[in-house]
Amino acid sequence: MARIAIIHHAFDPIATRPYLIGEIAYNREMNAQWHYSIYERIAWRERLPRVASLFRAIAIAEGIHAASHRAQLERLGGSAEWERESVVLGPTADNLARSIEIEEAESATIYRVYG
Repeated sequence: MARIAIIHHAFDPIATRPYLIGEIAYNREMNAQWHYSIYERIAWRERLPRVASLFRAIAIAEGIHAASHRAQLERLGGSAEWERESVVLGPTADNLARSIEIEEAESATIYRVYG
């Protein structure tokens, strides 16, 4: 009696694009850097130099994270391309609240995996 093997081919984005996680991480960090840089300019316009400096420091940190992801992708033979996401702009108080919300959501989901 012959045996028939049934092979299930599920779509696996990681298998088809092995650098997908790194590409996503790179894009997230680049967009975060861009957003915080814009928030910095708004804070300066509103004459809030301490908040502007805070946003600048965060933008620099996000840029360092992005550079790290890019270097890792390139070491593995991949490439990093940035796709800008839209940014919601508002007064500095709103930008701060939005930033806190986003960072808290990341720490509860993304960073938890590495914890």
